[in-house]
Parts: sequence; C-alpha cells; structure tokens
Amino acid sequence: MKLYFEDKSNSFKASDFERIARLVFKKLEIDDKIELGLKLTDNAEIQKLNQKYRDIDEPTDVLSFSIDIPDKKAKKINLILGDIVISTEFAKEYSRKDNKTVKDELIELFKHGLLHLAGYDHKTNLAEWQGAEKRIKQL
Repeated sequence: MKLYFEDKSNSFKASDFERIARLVFKKLEIDDKIELGLKLTDNAEIQKLNQKYRDIDEPTDVLSFSIDIPDKKAKKINLILGDIVISTEFAKEYSRKDNKTVKDELIELFKHGLLHLAGYDHKTNLAEWQGAEKRIKQL
C-alpha cells in the first residue's frame, strides 16, 4: 500500500494512518496493493472543496474522492483508490465533545473515508455500511 500524506498542521504522521488503512483493508478483505491520498487540512480549505465538488458552501468533516473501487470478485490489484480530505478543526471539536484525542477522532474520520473509497455508502445502502463499519470499529 502507498499512502500519499499531507498534513497542513504538521502535527500527525503518515505511519499512524498507514497502519489503520492496512487493518481496514484486511478486515474488508481488500488486497492492499492500493494507492490512496490523505490530506489533513482546515475548515477553509475543505469548505472550498465541498463547494467545488458537492456545491455545498460550508465546511464538512471528511470528503472522499473515489477513483477505482475494489471489486472482490475480480480481485483487481494495483488500484488507485482515491483521496480523503479531513478537517482537523472538526476533529478537534469532536475530540472535545467525545472526550477523545484529536488523533483518535482523525482515525475515525479516516476509517469513514476509507469505507467510502471501498465502495460503501451509508446513504444508498445503510445495512451494508453498518456491517462494514462494525467490522472495522475496534481497529
């Protein structure tokens, strides 16, 4: 697996997210010969992306941009899965509410984004989403 990582705050390490991604792919039975990007940014930048790609002019916690979606039957490898963008400001807000660390909240948002990149969608198939979410919850 190859993770292209950018942290606008320079506060977190790619290795923390690489480990989680590998565990998620294993639990979801997805070959980890995958490339994906993760960008940790602020509300201003994520709002611009949300406006540009979703026509929603407000910040959000996480955005996922899929490129290739894994197909378990075809066992396609060497996928470029896509990109995940996370607002560290939302993660900080959630950490205060949930009494968790910012890093823990970022990892939860990252797992949410990974599910989307893996082809799961809570808006179109909630039962499938919840099943996948349950499989990776304790990672």
